[in-house]
Amino acid sequence: MKEKYYVLRKLSAAILSSILLSLLLASNFYMSISRQNEDVSPWTFQSLLFVYLIYSLPVILIGGTFFSILIDQIIKYLKISITNILLRVLVYTVVYAVGGLIVITILLFVVIGGSYVEDIRRSLGFYIIGVVGALIYLYLDEGLRAIIMRRKRGIK
Repeated sequence: MKEKYYVLRKLSAAILSSILLSLLLASNFYMSISRQNEDVSPWTFQSLLFVYLIYSLPVILIGGTFFSILIDQIIKYLKISITNILLRVLVYTVVYAVGGLIVITILLFVVIGGSYVEDIRRSLGFYIIGVVGALIYLYLDEGLRAIIMRRKRGIK
């Protein structure tokens, strides 16, 4: 049975994931003006947030949503049904983490030409961000799915 708000849920999860990932990155890399070097132009928290959002939104919106829909279709095609919620979350966590690695690898090849992929030390940060972004997407998507299912059953 097709969920009524399936695509809207996926797009909402992508947008919310981009915002949350950008907030995490901006708060992690923000340095107060008093701690910044005099020779360096200061970055405000808002400017960092905006830059991270500009970069993460298209990647998560396109790559994350595509991968999520692809995984749903593969699971539907293989007729895999995981009824235990804990096992479901565990399996999806592993699958989405791998998906984050795949999406970042594709991004690195397309944007940078693969030079970062060859040197794992230089690309490790990108891969960590990819996995974190994928897991944020997964957990938000599952949360939105649970909210929709509860509303469908009439549970407030």
